[in-house]
Amino acid sequence: MSNLSAKEVPHESRFSPALFLPIPRQGGIACSPGHEFNRRPTHVKTLLVTSRVTFVPENYGRLVAGLANNPHVAAVLFLENRGLLTPAMGAGLWLSRLAPGIGAELVRNTLSSLHDPREHAMRAAGKCVFHASHINAPETIAILARFDLVINARTRFIYGGTALAAPRIGCVNIHHGLLPDQRGLLCDLWAQAEGRPTGFTIHRMAAELDAGEIIARHEVEVVQGRRFVDHALASSIEELSAIEQVLDRVGSAGRIEGIPNTKTPATRYYRTPGLAEMVGFKKKGIQL
Repeated sequence: MSNLSAKEVPHESRFSPALFLPIPRQGGIACSPGHEFNRRPTHVKTLLVTSRVTFVPENYGRLVAGLANNPHVAAVLFLENRGLLTPAMGAGLWLSRLAPGIGAELVRNTLSSLHDPREHAMRAAGKCVFHASHINAPETIAILARFDLVINARTRFIYGGTALAAPRIGCVNIHHGLLPDQRGLLCDLWAQAEGRPTGFTIHRMAAELDAGEIIARHEVEVVQGRRFVDHALASSIEELSAIEQVLDRVGSAGRIEGIPNTKTPATRYYRTPGLAEMVGFKKKGIQL
């Protein structure tokens, strides 16, 4: 895949032969490399980092577009994860009926990302919009360093030490599992399959995956018969309220405050389920 620069450029589309799709580029207010973001004394200058394509209905727009008018959020950075594989995988999951909900959303969100409503919402609110191909690229780290706080929301990139140290206050993650016990990938799906409580945790990011102090922890009700993607949508609505409260708290304190994220005998690390496990989920009545 051709690399996308993590620097600001005028809003336009550039053709990528690897994607066969026009790639939306920098928009929003004029953001030169020396641009100074306005910040009131109680505001924490925040960069939201998210993926160009997710499996969440509305492409995680309830959270991303919902933060467009938050006074703490100064910009959004979209990490490019599109390619021919994304819609092909989505179509395969849908056609096989193995995970039709997830598959349909991957295809739908890949198409909607061509003229991304989340990006339009940020630009309409006067926020900077950045694009990058990797979180640990030097040019991306230079962007992170311009902010007080970074919020990582539904990306699968692992931040290196330099990226984690770049923002003044630090990086926080919205983890879709209940820490300290549910760690790894798709924890909310595994928790449903195991009959355990589901939810999300907002925590400081650290070198170790899903470690760092717990800032907020919320359970999300599992509604019988509701598709997993709709559960993710319901979670995103609750995440918006929770992250706005966290931003207010960090803005007032000027630092991240949390409780220890200590492993317990019940702590488990989850991974992306394989074919046999997905079949097992369906047999348990989970609608993927």
